[in-house]
Amino acid sequence: MPPLLRNEIDPNIRDINIEIQALERMIDFYVKYEEKHGEHEYTTERITKLNNRYAEFLIAAQITRGGAEAPRLIGD
Repeated sequence: MPPLLRNEIDPNIRDINIEIQALERMIDFYVKYEEKHGEHEYTTERITKLNNRYAEFLIAAQITRGGAEAPRLIGD
C-alpha cells in the first residue's frame, strides 16, 4: 500500500493552510460548474480527487496543530 499523503506533507502549518485554501477554491469551482452545466465524468472525477487530497491536508493540519498522531489503519 502506498504511503498516505498526510505522512509525506511537510509539517509547516502555513503551507498546509495555503494548500487547504487553494483546494477549497478548486473544489468550489468544479461544484459550481456542475451545478450550472450538469455533471460530467471529468468534473466529478476531479471533485473526488480534490476532496481526497483536501481530506489528507485537513488531517495533516490537525496533526501539525495538535501534535496528534496520525490515525492508525487496521492492518498496519
